[in-house]
Amino acid sequence: MKFGGKLRTIWVIAVFAAHPITASAFPPARKLTRQQAISLAKTAVDHQMRNIHPRGKYSLEPMARENDQRFISFEALAVWDPARVGNAVIGNYSVNLTTGQVWDDSSCEEIRFRQLELLRQRYIHALGEKDGREREPLSCRDA
Repeated sequence: MKFGGKLRTIWVIAVFAAHPITASAFPPARKLTRQQAISLAKTAVDHQMRNIHPRGKYSLEPMARENDQRFISFEALAVWDPARVGNAVIGNYSVNLTTGQVWDDSSCEEIRFRQLELLRQRYIHALGEKDGREREPLSCRDA
């Protein structure tokens, strides 16, 4: 019996069906570290604070993001002198851990300026990733 034609095609399909492609065949995308994401978010807040209060101080607090693991989110809070009660929210920011893009969660717009873009590109290129960009964070589509 000759092994060819349709029989060979069926045999090849059967072999691939018996040995599915595993996740290890496609390595996961490399991601920014938490510290790199914080650095990108701080650069964005510093840039915005120049226009609000040049010498103002703020804290960057992590925010839970259950619906989208591609991002790490932060809330920037103005830190007043101890005599004042409470903190004012400067803004909410999300950093895409794959592309390094920083998003303003309120307006769903990407924050872009030269200093931030240079830092983002340095981090992404160090990961060996291409300079891919996304149009908007998933949270903005789901909100």
